[in-house]
Amino acid sequence: MYNTTVFESTLHYFNPRRMHKRVHIPESHRLHVAPSACGRRFSIMAYRDNNKQNLSHLFISEDDVVSGCYEDLIPDAVEELLNTLATRPRVIMIDVTCIDDLLGTDHDALLSLLTHRFPDQKFTVCHINPIAMDGKLPPMVNIQNKNYGLLDRTGKKDNAVNLVGNIAPLVRECEILEILPGLGMRVRQIQDCQTFDEFLSMAESRLNLVVTPMAQIAAEQMLEALGIPFLFAPSSYKLAEIVQVYHDIAAVLGVDKPDLSGYLAQTREKIEKTRQHLANLPIVVDSSSTRMPFSLAKALLDYGFNVKMIFDAMILNCDMPDYEWFKKNRPDIMIADAQRFDLVKMNIQLQECLCIGFDSAYTLGAKHLVELPMDEFSYGFHAIDVLMTMMNEACETTVDYKAILKESENW
Repeated sequence: MYNTTVFESTLHYFNPRRMHKRVHIPESHRLHVAPSACGRRFSIMAYRDNNKQNLSHLFISEDDVVSGCYEDLIPDAVEELLNTLATRPRVIMIDVTCIDDLLGTDHDALLSLLTHRFPDQKFTVCHINPIAMDGKLPPMVNIQNKNYGLLDRTGKKDNAVNLVGNIAPLVRECEILEILPGLGMRVRQIQDCQTFDEFLSMAESRLNLVVTPMAQIAAEQMLEALGIPFLFAPSSYKLAEIVQVYHDIAAVLGVDKPDLSGYLAQTREKIEKTRQHLANLPIVVDSSSTRMPFSLAKALLDYGFNVKMIFDAMILNCDMPDYEWFKKNRPDIMIADAQRFDLVKMNIQLQECLCIGFDSAYTLGAKHLVELPMDEFSYGFHAIDVLMTMMNEACETTVDYKAILKESENW
């Protein structure tokens, strides 16, 4: 998943940005099992996302931890939960946190116990462990696996393509919602599902389009369990890669390639107008805005923008080719470890720059900031259009860091 050899392992610095959203499975309920301090963060997140009615907590004490059998509390908590909720959920998702690594809970045994005690209830256990970010199954990867692991093989197939991995819903202006129907396919995503049965119908789609690296393992498991082939096509800002994705989709489906000439011409025009508007303004790209900052930086560089620095915390393996390209061909473009504890001491005079991502902007005290929306997902040509629009707007405004910090403290 990540290349752990590029940056030195040190203490981490965390910028005061807002937390990311989580995908909600319809008609599900999460039982978060952890000490109260851990639960506070998830409660805030659920409250912010108007999802607090779908989250409950089982707070464990020091005594529970020392005794080593806190998992014995979970079945009783589930029974109380089922007796309390006004509507019985179709699935209960039990979240355990990093303290579970120290206690060594047998999740399979726990699921077996719960299924035996509540035979008509569906369960899954999700391990949310922030200290495993550099492991084989980081929290976001594990969440994707558990979400799509709820799907069951039906033996049916229909003309639909799943978007797999997007946290936020796809924006309606995105061209993929025009192109795929033109190929005879409709688009499915968790965010459009209103019921658990609608979510289960994703198992009947003909293709999974993996739009973020975090969902690749989930797609591999869906291939094995459900027989759904997948294309690994994380969101890209490179025109050639976007074209290739649509051609690959057509090839997998066995249909003619779509005509993309109109989208290409419109996007190239928007890129050129933005490049002229920015007038060589220095640009910094970081991973708090995109999973693949080196890929984005390479695209901007190819379009003629003045890229000066790249911030990344943990480089994805799929972003390594562009990282290697920068190291070999553009050593003048600085690569910064966005998690280093001494990052705030960086003596870099780049305040008059445009940062794509909050982490770099906050660290550098940049005047101009692009924060890609957290509550909507853009893909393909439309993602480039959104980025160019925001870059145009950002260079005309100055960041109000006091307002951002106030918002961060509120949450």
